[in-house]
Amino acid sequence: MIKYFKEKKENEMIGNLLSKEPKEQMLAKITALQNEISVAFNTKVLVITSVGEDRLAAAFAKAFVGAYETNNSNALLIDANLYNPCLSELMGGKVQGPAKGEKPEEVALDILPLGNKNGVVCMEKEIYPSDIYKSGVIQKLVADNMEKYEHIVVLMPSILEHREVLIFKDLLDSVMVVARRAVTKKRDIFKALSFLSDAQMPVSKTVILK
Repeated sequence: MIKYFKEKKENEMIGNLLSKEPKEQMLAKITALQNEISVAFNTKVLVITSVGEDRLAAAFAKAFVGAYETNNSNALLIDANLYNPCLSELMGGKVQGPAKGEKPEEVALDILPLGNKNGVVCMEKEIYPSDIYKSGVIQKLVADNMEKYEHIVVLMPSILEHREVLIFKDLLDSVMVVARRAVTKKRDIFKALSFLSDAQMPVSKTVILK
């Protein structure tokens, strides 16, 4: 099933969701963050999740991937948050999912252009998301595009409510956790990081955004 959304001009200023800083300063900070995790984790596949902040994480993921193109690199962004997908709403475009009667493993996910070099896949909210996650279709999408893109960023649902991030354990290089300043409780951040640590998943950064 494919749904279409009109482009929303207000969403072009994605930085407004992240901070009050000028776009140039935000780009500089994201670039520094990319360089840091690249050196420390040799990151090719990055999973971005959040502590109860799906929309903020989606906005950050879009800005993060956009910085790769600005710095003459390319990346594939996959919105794999099937519980509360926000990326399509933020950027406009189409969402994808199984057609009626179609098996999850048979879903063909098209990569749409995001800027001049990047690609994006937006999936729709699913009634039975576990079927899609277990089918391996998202993992296959990642594996099939390892050579085409220098970086692959997978957006996953909030880690406190959903633990599907574990399906990427053997594919990812690091995990980034997004939280909101003065809103996300410290104990919830600790709980999320403890879960990832217990699961032996490398956490590259906890990003606190306004």
